[in-house]
Amino acid sequence: MKKSTRYIVLGALVIIFVGLFVWYKTAPGPYDGLANYLNQSGVKMYGAFWCPHCQAEKKDFGKSEALLPYVECSMPDGQTQTQICIDQKIVSYPTWDFPNPIILSSGTNDSNVACKATYTAGDPQSCADAATGSYVLTVNGMTFLTPSAASLVNGVWTLPSHSRTSGTVDPKVLGQLAGYKGK
Repeated sequence: MKKSTRYIVLGALVIIFVGLFVWYKTAPGPYDGLANYLNQSGVKMYGAFWCPHCQAEKKDFGKSEALLPYVECSMPDGQTQTQICIDQKIVSYPTWDFPNPIILSSGTNDSNVACKATYTAGDPQSCADAATGSYVLTVNGMTFLTPSAASLVNGVWTLPSHSRTSGTVDPKVLGQLAGYKGK
């Protein structure tokens, strides 16, 4: 192969790789619409940089991670919490806070459990660090901490504003919880 032909082939390969890189960087992420919707609707994800579940949750969003309504709760020392998370009473990571009511259909009649002033053995573990008067509800395998009792009418749960769930949640389920109608 001639020297000039090698340069042409090498140049073409460089152009192809640069083009692919630019295309990848500018292509939308798989959950851009959902992440934007979560931001616009006031949903918040509270997490900590050292939390493996938070990292897994963000990784599930792929390139759309940068658009998530993420609030860092850990101070750089990894031992203390930011004031916003103290004020919001965030006790586990990640915690998703939904400012609007959540509507869930369920075939079960899981009951609301009110958290007492003092946590005692036998109470739901979710009450251990919850504010007195909060309610714990488990629907479809997800545990929610709610500021007031949820209601069940004809197999449909309505959870009040600022209900929260903790742990890794599939992006599609987050969309359903937030009322997202996109794909």
